[in-house]
Amino acid sequence: MLEHLLDALGAQSGVDFEVVVVDDCSTDDTPALLAEAARRPALDLRHFRTERNSGPATARNIGWRQAQGALVAFVDDDCVPQPGWLEALAKAADGADVVQGATLPFPDQAAGRGPFARFNWVDQDYGRYETCNIAYRRTLLEELGGFDESFGTVGGVPEWGEDTDLGWRAREAGATVRFEADALVRCHVYRSDYLAYLSQLRRRGGLVRNVARHPGIRRHYPMGAFMQESHPLAVILLAGLVLAAGRPRSAPARLAGIALAAPYVWYRGVANPWTCRRRNIVPVMLLGWVADLADTAELAAASVRYRTFFI
Repeated sequence: MLEHLLDALGAQSGVDFEVVVVDDCSTDDTPALLAEAARRPALDLRHFRTERNSGPATARNIGWRQAQGALVAFVDDDCVPQPGWLEALAKAADGADVVQGATLPFPDQAAGRGPFARFNWVDQDYGRYETCNIAYRRTLLEELGGFDESFGTVGGVPEWGEDTDLGWRAREAGATVRFEADALVRCHVYRSDYLAYLSQLRRRGGLVRNVARHPGIRRHYPMGAFMQESHPLAVILLAGLVLAAGRPRSAPARLAGIALAAPYVWYRGVANPWTCRRRNIVPVMLLGWVADLADTAELAAASVRYRTFFI
């Protein structure tokens, strides 16, 4: 994926730029690929390697501090900037301190993605300020001190939220933030893998940490208290099952259980269904319900940790 990114960067035009890549302790052939790419005449590339994996905040701080431009654009290695991406960011930065571009999945990959696929979808300002496609004025990065490196790793994977935290610190400092749809990046779709999907949930604590730090984030989420509308409905369904199981011979208890289950079934079956074939809807909904409960539990634990309610 990194090679596709570098090819796309080499094809950018309309603005002078350099490329800085930070290799955060890769264990494959990334160093050799970067060394070869640095010899390409079309790409002004420098690359650095960390001594130990400390999470994306540390790596990105290394990168922007090595950069020499007045505008610093961030992109991830599983993304491919489209033609005109960098020029659109630079033009939008005229009168703005932060410019977020659009990030959408590759259409051919998104078409058959399955229910538990993972990818980014940014088509407006959702208040998350993902670094898969965003640009900051260097002077603002210096003023804010860059990314908060206390956002490290959880079980060997990056904790979410260092980019959201930086974006909100910029807003709270009075920075002008703009969304530019013409600065488009296509992102890789990670195939539908239920266990991988569940393993990513432990990274969610960083989101609750940001809600505690920046209460304004709440307005981007349902009722200001839920990451997804499905979370409270999943808990209500669980309550219905417990009620029905506790009194299995009671018709009122069974009816109450059905009534409590209905909102989740409607939401995941009609309003916002999991992406799957019709014949798989029942098993996928059951697996999705377990995932929603696991997600809610992870956020609830973080809510206790950071003393703020957000599930």
